[in-house]
Amino acid sequence: MEATSPSRVNILLVDDHPADAAALETVLAAQGHDLVTVPSGAGTLREILRREFGLIVIDARTRGVPAADVAAQIRRHPRARGIPILFVNEGKEPVPLPEVAGQGPVDHVARPLHADRLRAKVALLIDLHLKGKRLKAQDRMLRQRERQVMNVTASRDEFLSVASHELRTPLTSLRLEVANLLRLARRSELKADAQLVSRVEKIDAQTARLHRLIDELLDVSRIVSGRLELELEEVDLAEVAREVGSRFRDEAARQGSALGVRAPMAAIGYWDRGRVDQIIANLVSNAIKYGEGKPIDIVVETAHDRAVLMVRDSGVGIPVPDQERIFGRFERAASSRNYGGIGVGLWTVKQIVDALAGTVTVDSQPGMGATFRVALPRARGAATAARLGGSLRPRELIAREMGARARS
Repeated sequence: MEATSPSRVNILLVDDHPADAAALETVLAAQGHDLVTVPSGAGTLREILRREFGLIVIDARTRGVPAADVAAQIRRHPRARGIPILFVNEGKEPVPLPEVAGQGPVDHVARPLHADRLRAKVALLIDLHLKGKRLKAQDRMLRQRERQVMNVTASRDEFLSVASHELRTPLTSLRLEVANLLRLARRSELKADAQLVSRVEKIDAQTARLHRLIDELLDVSRIVSGRLELELEEVDLAEVAREVGSRFRDEAARQGSALGVRAPMAAIGYWDRGRVDQIIANLVSNAIKYGEGKPIDIVVETAHDRAVLMVRDSGVGIPVPDQERIFGRFERAASSRNYGGIGVGLWTVKQIVDALAGTVTVDSQPGMGATFRVALPRARGAATAARLGGSLRPRELIAREMGARARS
């Protein structure tokens, strides 16, 4: 193996024999490094404190203190912990290294010295040292970028939280006014024409949609920061499914879809009622969006210790490679130019289901619709997570942030 040409570094020669030290200097001078020669002892540590070294060469025949102990003393100093050490032995028997093994590169060379072999080993050890320094510098840069991503993400989530709260207040008042206007428009004594009623209904639908988008943004900030808590109580999944179906039936009809609910038996479990409602609502909203005006079914069943919710549509379907990706934050399986939303509905479903110790899966083929299946444990205490979200390790966070892109 041919050694690469390393950059210029300082080499510390620890040798108690002036003639041997001079011979080492003569051989190594041709490589262009700065050589510093000291006898073993306090002078060695003083030199390590004074400058940075890329290699330490130790004569195994040190006087008084064994060479292995000299190396151990050097290694204990923080500045020399990872510096390569090359021992010059009197024979082929290497120096025993119980304390320095594993703390940095170590090699041996035997006397009588072979100049080319010695230079090759020196070049390789210095090259290892320089590569290690570059890796450490890259690691420091990565950690700095991690902190930057963490700060940017925290600022973004704080902005989403504040913006969502600020937008909800005027929007709530607007929705009340639109609801009142719609009631007035529908009163027969005003003789409002069908066109006026239709326009007010569209305004009402758009304000409701805007309200849902703002709630989604607020949930994103809460989940990421771990501030969205679960309030567990006895809940009938079938009852909640019927309520959500009733609430979305008109919206589905406007898109041409007939929305049916099949939940004949109670499915009792200990969950957060509001979040269970949100799971069903997000799945139904998703089905309406991608259902192409075809029938949509909500089905609730019980299976042993679990309750199972299924939401089926017969719309565009989801390609198999995208079926895991759609549960990511800000992810979607279709172009945002053709379908609205910000790509957090299914992500929110996944986060809530995970917190309730359940599972969510999708079975779909392009052009054949999609069936989302949520299974939730019914037993009290099954939902071990009392809070959604939680902190991510910085590298996981960077990976998620870099992977969060709109589907097209």
